This record gives sequence, C-alpha cells and structure tokens, in this order.
Amino acid sequence: MLVIMVRYILILSGFFVLLGCSSQKGIVISDSAGEISDSTQYEIIISEPGYDSWVATNRKPIWYHSHEYYQNFNKLYVNEWNHRATVAGYDFPYDYQIDYNIWVDYGLEVDYKLFWYFKFVQDKYDIKLLSTENR
Repeated sequence: MLVIMVRYILILSGFFVLLGCSSQKGIVISDSAGEISDSTQYEIIISEPGYDSWVATNRKPIWYHSHEYYQNFNKLYVNEWNHRATVAGYDFPYDYQIDYNIWVDYGLEVDYKLFWYFKFVQDKYDIKLLSTENR
C-alpha cells in the first residue's frame, strides 16, 4: 500500500512539475561550444505563448535588415527591458531580466529572433519599449 502511495505522489508531483514548466514564459540565450571547432554557437529559446504563430504572420525576412541593425535595436530593447524589470512600478511582462551581453556577437539568427520577440511583446501587450520608435 505504501509503495502505491509513493508512486502516486511521485507521478502527481511529476505532473505538476511538467505543468509548471510548460507555462513558463521568457527567453533563454544559451551557448554551446563546438565539439570540432573552437567557435561558440548561440541559441535563443522563446517560450512565450502565441509567439510562434504571431511571428510566422508578422515578421519580415531575415535579410530585410542588416545584422548590425538587429544588434543595435536589441541593445536598446534589452537595456529598457532590464531597466523596467528592476524598477518598482513595472510588473508584467517584465518578470525577468534578459541576459544579453552587448559585447558578444550572438549571430544573425539569434539577434533576428530576439528583435522579433520584442516586436511581439509590444504588439501583444500594447506597450512601447522605445519612445523614439514608430510602431
């Protein structure tokens, strides 16, 4: 009887862990060192509900802007986002800071995806991150 109870508790707790993980929102920029080469590759994981469908219908092609354009806007966006995440008075959606080092070249795909994440958040929550930007 005790073994069945322990199994039930483990299964139930595992379910709640999975449920909690699936509702997490945010982004993760991770790096992985190449096994063969010395270069580092970066990946961005965006776990915001609705992002994939929104970006599929709203984004421009990756070549629409230069890599430098995406990097420059991401620096501004991340700076403002992290400021709002640490200042009292700003709550949702600024529940977390974004770990984006302005001195690291994350590559075109990561910067492109991060750029469109900020566009998505502005559209979804009807906010404006940069006062000088047209929406």
